[in-house]
Amino acid sequence: MTSVTFERKTAIRNTLICFVFIIVGLFLTWEVINGRHSMIFRFYYASGAFLAFWFMGPHFYWSAVRTVGSNILFSYNKEGIVLNDNQTIPWHQIKKLESIEGKMNKFLLPVPSHFLVVLNDQSEKRIYTYSLLKDKDTEVLKVLRSAWNQNRKS
Repeated sequence: MTSVTFERKTAIRNTLICFVFIIVGLFLTWEVINGRHSMIFRFYYASGAFLAFWFMGPHFYWSAVRTVGSNILFSYNKEGIVLNDNQTIPWHQIKKLESIEGKMNKFLLPVPSHFLVVLNDQSEKRIYTYSLLKDKDTEVLKVLRSAWNQNRKS
């Protein structure tokens, strides 16, 4: 069984960077509540705090959970892709494999990077990588596709 892993220092670095933004957001919130500023500055600080929490909060959560958890994102073998909850996606049920970069959804919330697995019954499975593979997403996708091409007939 081959495991796809990430470096824990990447998760720690992402967590610390997001934590700095959240601390800045808390400081801006404190300034809005306790500072003696005009309404324009209060609005400016409040919007900065809101944006810090809105965009960095989910990233902080994803990175913090991965910092203390296992560094294995998923595994694969001759039977298929094995997720962390021990659910196996057999190779013969997979119709398409794609790599989706991190983006924003319609509510402007961040969506983590992930591998999209389209199954033969048109259902989708997402294997989240949370941008922890750095630039190795395409390499992992190539390896997954070659394993899929070798094992989907059996």
